[in-house]
Amino acid sequence: EGFKKFYNKYDTYLVPAVRFVMALVSFLMLNASIGYMSKLKNPLIAVAMAVLCAFLPNGFMIFFLSVFMLVHLYAISAEFALIVLGIVLLMYLLYYRFTPKQGYLLVITVLLCWIKMPYLLPIAAGLCFNAFAMIPAAFGVIIFYIIKTASEYETALTTKSVNDSMQQISYIVESLFNNKEMILFVIAMVVTITAVYAVRRLKIDNAWTYAIAAGIVVVNWIYKNVMLVFFGIDLLPLHVRYPQGAEKQLIQTVTGRCVPPGGLPAHVGCAVFNAATCAA
Repeated sequence: EGFKKFYNKYDTYLVPAVRFVMALVSFLMLNASIGYMSKLKNPLIAVAMAVLCAFLPNGFMIFFLSVFMLVHLYAISAEFALIVLGIVLLMYLLYYRFTPKQGYLLVITVLLCWIKMPYLLPIAAGLCFNAFAMIPAAFGVIIFYIIKTASEYETALTTKSVNDSMQQISYIVESLFNNKEMILFVIAMVVTITAVYAVRRLKIDNAWTYAIAAGIVVVNWIYKNVMLVFFGIDLLPLHVRYPQGAEKQLIQTVTGRCVPPGGLPAHVGCAVFNAATCAA
């Protein structure tokens, strides 16, 4: 209640300030991730665009960021920019039809994916908005993977892994439309937002608490079961039992195979990787 009173009193200043910060961070993120058009990398341009976004309606922020991204992508490849333009046009059709006032959810989704915290959004969106919030959230995930693919595509061009136009188009289409990780993220966003919204709408006591719990359960279920289907990955919880964390003991616990004395995991068809080391 106190927050609502504070917001209603100072919304004239808070809303433009939040829009400015969100837009500025987004433009700088694009420059840092796919800043291939050198003329746009000037921080003053990002600041000027952020100022415009702060005082114009929400739709203009999405428009300016889309143009900014497409110009950077055009600097890499006209084919890439053309394919992404088609995706952006489809995004606009759905966005303006169903969620014209929720464009900032798309921007927030991209930023949360960039800082590797995307799971905060679907539960919050399901609690605060309607089920159509899945549209900007899903497209936010897609835009993030477009940005991610752009860096990989530029590397492929630099190393001459793809040469002619047909190879380039095939590489882009394969990277974007057959990206199982992206598809999994989109499914997680859509299903979680829908589940949280449905539970939150129930006329029961503590509906919000149950909705948050439902969101957590759905996300965990998706990543435990869908990951197995998409990637052939299974999650196996283990008891904390010393010295089970050691490589050979871990292999025996998980697979039942025993690494012979002086042998290596490869001798029994296994490879063990430390998650923190892989992430680094």
